[in-house]
Amino acid sequence: MDYEKKKSMIILGVLGFASALIMVTRLAMRKVRGQRFDISDYLTMGAIACLAARCSFATVIVLWGNNNLTSAYRASKLFDATEIYQREIGSKVTLCDRVFHSTYFWIQKSVVLILYQRMLGCLIWPRLIINFYWGFLAVSYVVVQIWTFVECTPFHLYWQVVPDPGQCAAGAIQLIVFVSLNMVTDAMLIGLPMPYLFRMKRPLKQRLSLVGLFSIGFTLLAIGFVRLPINYDRNYNHSRTHEANRTTLGTVEMFAAAIVANVPTLFTLRPRHPTTHITAASHSPHYTDTTGFRQVRDLDIITDNSIKLQHVHVEDMGESGEFGKISEESHASNDIIHVIGNAI
Repeated sequence: MDYEKKKSMIILGVLGFASALIMVTRLAMRKVRGQRFDISDYLTMGAIACLAARCSFATVIVLWGNNNLTSAYRASKLFDATEIYQREIGSKVTLCDRVFHSTYFWIQKSVVLILYQRMLGCLIWPRLIINFYWGFLAVSYVVVQIWTFVECTPFHLYWQVVPDPGQCAAGAIQLIVFVSLNMVTDAMLIGLPMPYLFRMKRPLKQRLSLVGLFSIGFTLLAIGFVRLPINYDRNYNHSRTHEANRTTLGTVEMFAAAIVANVPTLFTLRPRHPTTHITAASHSPHYTDTTGFRQVRDLDIITDNSIKLQHVHVEDMGESGEFGKISEESHASNDIIHVIGNAI
């Protein structure tokens, strides 16, 4: 095993385990807090499955190789039956790897979008934008999957080792389409909450910390900017992307995606100091002790730890401390900003 393969295997193992640990921690903390799993948690389970599959496929690709070989290597190599068989299997596994790799990222984007939907979906314009985002995510995912399977014609060129199947085996267009759409959707998700975070009526330090929390996605954009020129240079200047390098960059990007999609939720699920502040709402007939909901102190807002929002208006509070009336109201943007600041 050469140096590049060893490096790829180490990075794949370490970052793959770290990515899984982040997502498993999210699920474990949800249960520790006594909350039921929601749709974003089930999507996270799907992401863990995709991560496990992708790591398994990538291991086979790195160890056995595939048909993505440079002309210089082919000219200096006489392939025996065993190597041809291994590279054919590795080439078929490469197709599966690309499917699970892209699916993992789009699942993580969906987790982030669900979080934004809970924070901002009660406002008219953000709700419309979020609906558009869902449509764009679906279309972009389909486009990436289509390019995974249409680059080589006839189809068996995807795993043909001898003779040279040509440039299509490298999946250059598929990688460019994937990285480009991945960057576009990441930029969309980063930009969505920013106007509301900057408009928060909170101390500057807290605003900056929240902006920083939701700006982790810039890491994914940075990785994309690195991958695109490398891919273009190696696939259009008579070279090919080394599968070990492609696997390494993909693994780093998957780890970054796990952080981006799960850190905000992990932050809300973090252990908190117990408070002795008890509101009279708990004695009201309108109050229900629903698992996962907590009352934000100093605000008449009830929110769960997934930042799902419900605004209540308090009226006619008598001297006895009981609420006379609780009625639901529409969310104003400032209320949302206050809740983000207190829930995170």
